[in-house]
Amino acid sequence: MSGAAAPTGCRAPDLAAGPKQREMCQGCGGAFDAGTMLLAELAPGRPDKLGNRVAEIYCRGEDFCVYRSTLGVYVHFADCRAREREQRRALLPIAPRLCRLRYMSNQMARDRLWRQGGGGFYDHEIGEAIALALQGTAGEADRLLANGEALAVERLRNENRVAYFLSCLASALLVIGVLFAAGLGTATGDAQFQAYAAAAAFGAVGAAFSIATGVADLSLAPYQRSAMNSAMGALRVLIGAVSGAMILLICNATIIGEPVLKLLEKFTEADALGTLGTRNWAWIGMLGLLGGFAERLVPNLLGSAAGRATPRSAQPSP
Repeated sequence: MSGAAAPTGCRAPDLAAGPKQREMCQGCGGAFDAGTMLLAELAPGRPDKLGNRVAEIYCRGEDFCVYRSTLGVYVHFADCRAREREQRRALLPIAPRLCRLRYMSNQMARDRLWRQGGGGFYDHEIGEAIALALQGTAGEADRLLANGEALAVERLRNENRVAYFLSCLASALLVIGVLFAAGLGTATGDAQFQAYAAAAAFGAVGAAFSIATGVADLSLAPYQRSAMNSAMGALRVLIGAVSGAMILLICNATIIGEPVLKLLEKFTEADALGTLGTRNWAWIGMLGLLGGFAERLVPNLLGSAAGRATPRSAQPSP
């Protein structure tokens, strides 16, 4: 299928240069008019058949041209419609991988100026694979695309992980900003409120740190990137903030916290951890970080406290 000339009798150039009305070519069965774009007319800086500006020519053969436009990498087939149909059939074996790699390359974070300047690795891989398939080596083209697809999947997973973590970090900063706006850190604010607000702020930081330590283990495949990932990350940060405040409340108001308070008596203020003071703010922060980092810790502690508060006679027998 490589380099075959147009069948004898194909008059595509003559018909395209003729009158405005459409004419059928008896040689290849294609319809042509004055608006038909021929292969020789494709050039950098000019629009292609789809109306997108051609940025770069990757490969120009006798009866095809592989190029990069503002929309991506495409091919301009032969002027002869019969030869064009052969070329389209030659691309069928690599079409699934080609579509996937096109989609993934368009999903990647790019510098717009850099992309317009010279394309990228995946654009060149796509262009070379198309050229190989049109020249009759579809197997080699498929192997080339398979290698590019594997690299693209790993790159997109890393980009999705970074985007997920950045959304969680932004959520943590937003929570801290709201707490400061509500009175955290002000000299005239309620000391007890500031203690729990500080624990919540440290809890948000702890949750973000927990996410950062485990983000490399997240799958986040290329087709799983969505706003729901960011929403779930923000929810984890919010849970961490609530957990930070809750673990401080558990220490101050339940029997579970009594050993902790006794341990910290010599290091904290007279009112232990109930208010934010110059001696106990670090301990409050540590408890908040612990609550945020271990999101399941607070529910487990609450369940333990409920179990201890339940009379033995009320507990079901095993």
